Amino acid sequence: MSIGDGNKNKLVVDMTGLNFDEIKENIINAAKAKSTFTDYDFQGSGLNAIIDSLAYATQYSATMANFLGNEMYLDSAILRSSVVSRAKELGYTPISKTAARATVKISVNGVQNNPSALLLPAGTIFTSQNDYGSYTFVTVNDYNLTQNPENPETYECDDVQLVQGVYKTWYFNVKDTLTDRYIIPSSNIDTTTLLVKILPNSNSQTFYVYNLSSSVLDINESSNVFFLKEVTNSYYEIYFGDGVLGKAPKSGNVIKCDYLETDGLYGNGCKSFAISASIDGYNDINIMTKTSSFGGGEKESIESIKINAPLYFNAKDRAIVPNDYIVMLKREFPNISDFNAWGGEDQVPPEYGYVMISAISTDNYGTGRNLSETEIQSILAAKVFKKNIFVIRPRFVKSEYTYLGVTIKVYLNLVNSVLSKSDIRSEINAFCNLYNLELNKYNSSFVYSDFITQINNIDSSIISVIVDVDLSKEFEMLPTGVNIDFDAAIEPGTLSLNQSFTINPDTLDKMSDGKLLNTALNYNIYDDLNGNINLLTIDINNGVKVKTNTTIGTVNYTTGLVKLNFVSMTNTKNKISCTARDKDIHGQKNKILSFDMPKIKIDLIAKSSSAYNEL
Repeated sequence: MSIGDGNKNKLVVDMTGLNFDEIKENIINAAKAKSTFTDYDFQGSGLNAIIDSLAYATQYSATMANFLGNEMYLDSAILRSSVVSRAKELGYTPISKTAARATVKISVNGVQNNPSALLLPAGTIFTSQNDYGSYTFVTVNDYNLTQNPENPETYECDDVQLVQGVYKTWYFNVKDTLTDRYIIPSSNIDTTTLLVKILPNSNSQTFYVYNLSSSVLDINESSNVFFLKEVTNSYYEIYFGDGVLGKAPKSGNVIKCDYLETDGLYGNGCKSFAISASIDGYNDINIMTKTSSFGGGEKESIESIKINAPLYFNAKDRAIVPNDYIVMLKREFPNISDFNAWGGEDQVPPEYGYVMISAISTDNYGTGRNLSETEIQSILAAKVFKKNIFVIRPRFVKSEYTYLGVTIKVYLNLVNSVLSKSDIRSEINAFCNLYNLELNKYNSSFVYSDFITQINNIDSSIISVIVDVDLSKEFEMLPTGVNIDFDAAIEPGTLSLNQSFTINPDTLDKMSDGKLLNTALNYNIYDDLNGNINLLTIDINNGVKVKTNTTIGTVNYTTGLVKLNFVSMTNTKNKISCTARDKDIHGQKNKILSFDMPKIKIDLIAKSSSAYNEL
């Protein structure tokens, strides 16, 4: 119905309906309200086409207004340009692509005349391959190869870092400092490698290095700094201070930008490297890979920007609460996959005055790995720890993985399904892989009901789903014993090792009950329902298992803490398993959840006529 306002000569249209048919009907009703059109046949006249055009134009305008309204807010924006613009208002610059990095040892043989060192200059090109293809790596620093004391003709350097990408250079001529824009035309830039130099003029051999700044603290009119923001096409624009907050370039200056263009995620997993040139004229070069390439990543996604921009704004360039540390560490180390932080007061036992930091990196297959000692030390020296309001010291805690062994039993009715049994199995496997990518993060959770619901939704032929989950953790037996924390309540009577072990006679005397053990038997463990962990013997010949009273540790069923005394195991690296008391499993602090993918078992049980037949 049209909305009347007492003026019979004025059309007033109901604006509450915004789909085409409602708009058209409202226009017609508004027209019929005028005496001129009371008995007019709108459907069978030329006016119908005019009303269609009006309705279409109105719908387009309404849709555009809705789109524009959505793009004005960070939460509802869809276009990357809109999300980036909203994030810029919060002082947040999205992370660019990050280059994969590898560490190698380089040796040069047959060196003559005993030079003090051989120079491996920055920009030296290396090549490598992985499953995705061939990739270029370069050195971003100069390295000196020094003489091997045991072999004077061999010069070597232990820790040469190779970065995946190709060096590029872009120049800008400064004309008008008020209107000039300096946009680097590359969507593949790794901004962590960006080096900005200001030359007095195009013929100058001297230059001033400008450093990237993310805040205006400690900056004055003479600070050689530049700022960075993302613009159209995922390009980055550099800009400078106004002479008050940062030194501005002058008209006639030349801006030189050196940076790496990288393939991001696809550069991960390169294991062997070849050099494309000689080193100081020598070609007998050996390259030993110490760390395969890792840490390559794609530019920050829209979803990630929406999450991180408000958190970064809340941190306000200072570190007080754990989230502040996480956000700023992610910005300072974009090649690290994930960080977590918590107060030392939450440790057991408490460590007051410390902030606990944990971090992992993942390769392009989503497989997590702990960081090297060099990476850990670089994190502990991060800038964020200089922004503490109080005297809080950082302490790094290595990540621990809790593996989820999942058995999925699926009941099917394939009568009306377009998918075959093998198709459904493949779909469930694919779902588990995607779910595992979400698990491989800090503070992730396996929610039993959600997991079952998502499997149920894979296909209409799935009638019901039953899932059994057990937990396992890897550990290494140490001379002082080992503590294993599942950080979840454990079902009594379910502890065991994934494989049996034999006794190492060389270390048997270090066990208090070592003399009672038989080196001719295999052993496993069991818990006695009272919190004690005892040995279980397995006859090598007939597999008969016998529970012993030899106690080697304890288990707290409520907290999930397992304490094992030293056991003289032949295989020191093992995996211990149990069943969780609760269906929902949560990763906390340095604990990360991950499916034990090779051990995922899928049982499909199809309904045919009146019975189920196991497939």
